[in-house]
Amino acid sequence: MTRTRTPSEVKWVANELAAVMGELATLEENLTVLTARRQELVKLRDSLEVVGRVFSAPALVQVIQPVNAHRGRRGQLISFLRAAVREAAPRSLSTLALARMAEERLQLPFVTRQARMAFRDNTVGRALRKLVDAGLVERANDPRDALANGGEWRWRAGSDAQDLARAREAL
Repeated sequence: MTRTRTPSEVKWVANELAAVMGELATLEENLTVLTARRQELVKLRDSLEVVGRVFSAPALVQVIQPVNAHRGRRGQLISFLRAAVREAAPRSLSTLALARMAEERLQLPFVTRQARMAFRDNTVGRALRKLVDAGLVERANDPRDALANGGEWRWRAGSDAQDLARAREAL
């Protein structure tokens, strides 16, 4: 049996074809997920429109401008903070450091210093307190000493499988 050699042009075409077919398959999967999500959101929008009519605001859908409030799925910030604090264990991280990491990771554009500080103090701080309430994170400092950066946070020892399941229900 003689061995034949595949021309390099045919190999190139085969590789390109495989890559394109793989990308098309991924797009088809994503389209299925996006179509289902779109249907959920249309139902939710229609339900909110009905609620608006109940509160004597029938034209809300026509006057409200869309915003990308969450830049993706809800819960991204808490998920990010939980992962960041867990990865840093046993070290602690300041609220300021966590806010900066979240700003970069979630690509949040802050126009003013005040907006950045409000995000740190209100949004990140509130999310961290939820993680404390869920028993996953604990303060690493006295709250009275937290004037400059909002506090230090660390992963609570023993916050693994069972605690995560309990916390998931709480969040």
